[in-house]
Amino acid sequence: MSQTERRSRTFEWVFSGYFPCILIFGIILTFLISFNSTVYVMSEIDRPVAEWELVAVTGYEDTWFRDVEFVNSTHGWLAGEGILLRSTDGGSSWHSQLETRWFFWCISIVSSSDLWAITNSKLYHSINGGDSWNNSIIGLDSMKKIVFLNSSFGFIGGNDGFVLTTDGGISWTLLTNPLDETDSTYPTDLQLTESELRISSYDGIYRSTDLGTSWELECNRSTTGLDLINETYGWAAHPTTVSDFDVRNWNEHAFFGPQTNTRSRKFNDIQFIDQNHGWLVGSGPSISYSRDGGRSWYEQDFEDAYLISVSVVNASYCWVAGADGVVARTNSGNGLGLKQLEGIRFSLGFTQSWQLFPTIPLFIAGLSSLVFVTVAFYLKRRYEH
Repeated sequence: MSQTERRSRTFEWVFSGYFPCILIFGIILTFLISFNSTVYVMSEIDRPVAEWELVAVTGYEDTWFRDVEFVNSTHGWLAGEGILLRSTDGGSSWHSQLETRWFFWCISIVSSSDLWAITNSKLYHSINGGDSWNNSIIGLDSMKKIVFLNSSFGFIGGNDGFVLTTDGGISWTLLTNPLDETDSTYPTDLQLTESELRISSYDGIYRSTDLGTSWELECNRSTTGLDLINETYGWAAHPTTVSDFDVRNWNEHAFFGPQTNTRSRKFNDIQFIDQNHGWLVGSGPSISYSRDGGRSWYEQDFEDAYLISVSVVNASYCWVAGADGVVARTNSGNGLGLKQLEGIRFSLGFTQSWQLFPTIPLFIAGLSSLVFVTVAFYLKRRYEH
């Protein structure tokens, strides 16, 4: 038997009996190789990178800090489990200002002298930079968030409802509550402008244009953080994705990167200083940075932590805080890091919370698989004839 005949019989045997199995195996192998190779090539570390420095808060190494707020490079506050701390030297030292058996949930800074803070049941106010504090009970329990637009206009929300002041806290008006009064639907963030109120929760984002008399569900995605730089532009952090807001529409984006943390993905807070530069904190990754309005993100180098709050003083000076006493600062906050890839949001339903199917690698893998199938059928038809 000639070599040509032996080759022809070999191909006939392969394509007649095992072609379906070879085709399926080849498609899977081609897809996986193309997909992972593309992810590897595209997931580059862009420089210069951000450098974060852990800050020791002596005596509070295991504290869960719910909020960090700095008004400038030297003066800042930490809110946590039963404690409100202040630093006047850029975080080199911290001193207790208030202690209680309740959680301090949130701080709102109007100016370096005008400060507000809340626990579950008490409202605290200082007009001298925190040297002394007045406290009051306003009839709202389980308070979680507070925000003041100026010295007069303030907004507080919690499990039991929402209140608004227009006279600097002298009086408070109870608002209509768009959320179910359960622990699972407490406000995760509040935003206040001259004409609009917004509430984010695990039910979505609610908006009011009549000072809280009525509300509309603006976005039905579970939301953990809000940041609006004006009445027409802002951002929202969802548990595993991010949305940007333009005039009246929320546009959701999902992004993907190699899992560098052992914790699953969960975003908690977001803050932008202008329409381009913003930071996102949580876990898996702990800190992400965008320089193009949230269209692309970079994972900044940081330890495997669960962060809850970010405070941005300027384009380079930032603070973060979170669980287990983690507090950190950077003077290079606008540095880059590991580039995250745009992903397909519906793929979250088929994978773990941090695993997305990135768009470009998925396209290349699909195209490679199509080429493989085309070549395989071409060879089959050629040797059948």
